[in-house]
Amino acid sequence: MEGAIRMSKAIARSGMEGHLRTLVTAACLGVLLLAAGCARIVPYRTQATSASPIDCTPQVVSDSGKQDAVDSQCDRLIAEHAAGRRDVGLGPYDLNFIEFDDQGLPFPAIPQFGDASRQIDLTLDSLRQSPLEQPTSIVVFVHGWKHTAQSSDENVRWFRILLGQLSAIEAQSTCRMKVVGAYVGWRGAGTRFDPTNLIGDGIESTTFWSRKNAADRVAKGSIRELFGRLRSFQDARNVAWKKEVENAINDPDYISEIGGDHCTKKVRLTIVGHSFGGLIVYSALSPSLVRDMTDLKENIRRRKDEGLQHDPPFSREGDVVIAINPAVEAAVFAPLHRIAFDEKDGSERVGSYHSPVFVSITSTNDKATGKAFPIARFFSTLFHRYPKGAGVERVAARQTIGHDADYVDYDLTYDQQKLKATSYLTLSPVEDGGWITQKIVREKDGSQALDWGDLDVFVRKVRRASGDANTAGVYPRVMSAWKTEGHGGEFRNALILTPRNKALNVNVPVWNVSTGKPIVDGHSDLGNPLLKRFLLQLYGEGVRPEIARMVSIPEGP
Repeated sequence: MEGAIRMSKAIARSGMEGHLRTLVTAACLGVLLLAAGCARIVPYRTQATSASPIDCTPQVVSDSGKQDAVDSQCDRLIAEHAAGRRDVGLGPYDLNFIEFDDQGLPFPAIPQFGDASRQIDLTLDSLRQSPLEQPTSIVVFVHGWKHTAQSSDENVRWFRILLGQLSAIEAQSTCRMKVVGAYVGWRGAGTRFDPTNLIGDGIESTTFWSRKNAADRVAKGSIRELFGRLRSFQDARNVAWKKEVENAINDPDYISEIGGDHCTKKVRLTIVGHSFGGLIVYSALSPSLVRDMTDLKENIRRRKDEGLQHDPPFSREGDVVIAINPAVEAAVFAPLHRIAFDEKDGSERVGSYHSPVFVSITSTNDKATGKAFPIARFFSTLFHRYPKGAGVERVAARQTIGHDADYVDYDLTYDQQKLKATSYLTLSPVEDGGWITQKIVREKDGSQALDWGDLDVFVRKVRRASGDANTAGVYPRVMSAWKTEGHGGEFRNALILTPRNKALNVNVPVWNVSTGKPIVDGHSDLGNPLLKRFLLQLYGEGVRPEIARMVSIPEGP
């Protein structure tokens, strides 16, 4: 009885009464309707080939003006091919679909499911058929709660547009990488009710626990096979790239010999997950991410013992793994965060800048992960026991990684004022074609463009920072900057990344970022152009060989 009273007081103190009533009411209503409205466990993509070639480029919808409709013949295709449309800024791309059932496995090979059981094989076969000399950028997206692989799903439509826009940018780059998307589908929608209207969304919200449990199973299933095979394909195509990076690490003078070649890397792999999709991505890859960081730390210790001053290269799960508003408990993230930032006695300190290998982005006004998730986890963890002094651990079990202050390392903000006179450096997407440019705002010089060969300015500044980045004038770091019409050459718009703790080692390639309006407004604001700028920045850091090479530059003047 005393425990129940304490629980009631805890709920009252946390201000959860209103949320709790809403949740209970929705649950009661859901019990009455779920039996009739449960979504079937079936694949949406069952057709490996079409009788005739079909262009699945998004078309303009006349009644809404959205560029997200495709030919109805594309609806069942496992692989969509889009020729692109220059008039709406979309380049050509391929989009493959891989679906898993509620147990995280491919669908059975039965007639009614067509070719769905072969989706992973078909995706890898199509990648292997591309010429060895063709640079390819693979982008994987895992959707979250209330979504599926259905052709009309909002996440599917968003991903098509993203791939087309990325392809248009790549067409202006030096390498002109072919863009290939992989959309990972699972039964994120537990009912057949339409989540885009108020009633349907309320009913769908009662599926939180069942869909989280399903996401946990998917993360432990065959998606690990998919990620493993994609990484194996990338490694096989990037043998020359890895050799050059290793040569640059062992012989810094080697950089000048290959600095002009931007196309040695033949395959890029970017993995993105949203909401429960972020949970799937992180849970599936976290053992490998922990292993990669452990290997980096151990190799740093070994090199220091041998008298070497520069960091070694380290293996990655693709080029970068991104989780947007991930529904992941901070307790699950804690092992990676600990191994990444624990420097022991200084012998494992990361001394060179590495582009991030894992980035989590969470909106401060995301009610799904900021309010609903901890309420649900309150009941899920009600009977968990903790040792004395484990207050941080108790909070981490209930909060997501983006809402637990003990694990958030960076803030991403939007600045509409003229950039202050301090040393900033940014790798920014070019607005009207082209790929990436650099801008640095100096105290006296104003803004000037830098060549890619000058990237060591940034790397050396981070190295000299010795953990307190602000002493070197690198952070707050402008992640993207652009001009406002009517203000000449002044940069009046910027996304600025700021470490929360001055002692944070910004060389560590694990970023947990908190943001909010107007960059990400709420839980499902995937189409936000400011968010897209930040995602393109993360994408751009991994595509340039200079970044991987410059981390090997030893400390110097």
